Amino acid sequence: MPELTAWKCSGCGANVDEAPVAQAGVHHCRFCGAVVVATQKVAAHYAVRVDSVPSNAIALVLPMIVKELHARVDMKALLKDGAVVWEGQDAKRADEILQRLLGAGARATVISVGGPAAPVHAKKIPDPLVIGCGRLFESRVEIRRSTDDAVLAAADAEGKVELSVPTGGAPLDACVVIDVEGVITRIRFNHPLRASRALQDPISTLLGAYPPKLQLYEMMAVKAGTQRVKGKGMISLRALDGESGAEVAGVRFTVDRASTRIVYTNDDYRVAMDRDTTGSGGWACIFNAEPGDIELGAEDWPTVRARVHADEILDVTFWK
Repeated sequence: MPELTAWKCSGCGANVDEAPVAQAGVHHCRFCGAVVVATQKVAAHYAVRVDSVPSNAIALVLPMIVKELHARVDMKALLKDGAVVWEGQDAKRADEILQRLLGAGARATVISVGGPAAPVHAKKIPDPLVIGCGRLFESRVEIRRSTDDAVLAAADAEGKVELSVPTGGAPLDACVVIDVEGVITRIRFNHPLRASRALQDPISTLLGAYPPKLQLYEMMAVKAGTQRVKGKGMISLRALDGESGAEVAGVRFTVDRASTRIVYTNDDYRVAMDRDTTGSGGWACIFNAEPGDIELGAEDWPTVRARVHADEILDVTFWK
């Protein structure tokens, strides 16, 4: 027998919490007087749906879907149109899965069917937060707090590395420092991190490893009509879409030093002296920047205050 748990008016549609008044054996709505009927209880059912996965989060999200949720979904279809990756009647489990997917960088929602509304929570910041680097040369990788340069996590790696950084549930204001045979690359973001990140430099495809060697910047400097000057720094600027992780074309970077020139690249990452905005690779660079504090911007996105170091590469990523 189905469990009859509520009275519903067939006239006004109201849910009557207590038993309605019976008149001549017929139950009537106390709001409008129409006949009311008992309704069958429907078990709550929840579905967790991944709506999209930014390219920089694929390495974290897909293994979770396959190995932990054991979801049998077409990955190509999921990346293109999204898909349901979990179903069940446990609201707490649904919310837990949702928060883990959001923390890994996916765009996901909980759908509630036949039961109480799906739990709605503000996106939680994962603790710890994971920062991954791929296609590394033999390197020393460190996560440093932006305010005082304190090392929060570190590892010696070659190929791939993932570092976990405690957050206490708060946004992580940090930079990534990669040391490849004494060549330092500092990766800065234009806002504190609220989700895990998988880092990859767009021009690493030219070299097969990340970060790009200093020789590549020296070669590009020559193409730009200059040469790298010892004792000065080099700056890599990237513009990425926060939803998809894809490079953004048509972005104009800014710098607070009047005499500093920004050199943009074409879609194939080759120096293009006639460009004043990014190509489809979303990348530009500054050669021979004077050491010291600098402010960098990109359109109306949050600006970045950073420090240029002598003979180091400063990599600044702008997430829209």
